Amino acid sequence: MIARATLLLILLVSCAHAMAHALELSLPSVEQLVAADYGFGKLTSGLLATTWRLPWGLGGLLAGLLVDRFGSRRMLTIFLFGCAAMCALA
Repeated sequence: MIARATLLLILLVSCAHAMAHALELSLPSVEQLVAADYGFGKLTSGLLATTWRLPWGLGGLLAGLLVDRFGSRRMLTIFLFGCAAMCALA
């Protein structure tokens, strides 16, 4: 049987992971609509998509280094508060 604290940690990390994917995929779902509204072509839309996604991928490498240095609990807390702040700003 899994200890209660372990189960809660697994649920927290799973929810954070799901939220990361929801945030990551929220922009592509409306990307073409935004491009049409502002009159962008496919080239400009593709360049913007690359510009938006590149920091996400490179940030993952940096996050791995920061987790090794500062610990997973601290970085997960920063991630969750950062995601909440960005959602509030949006």
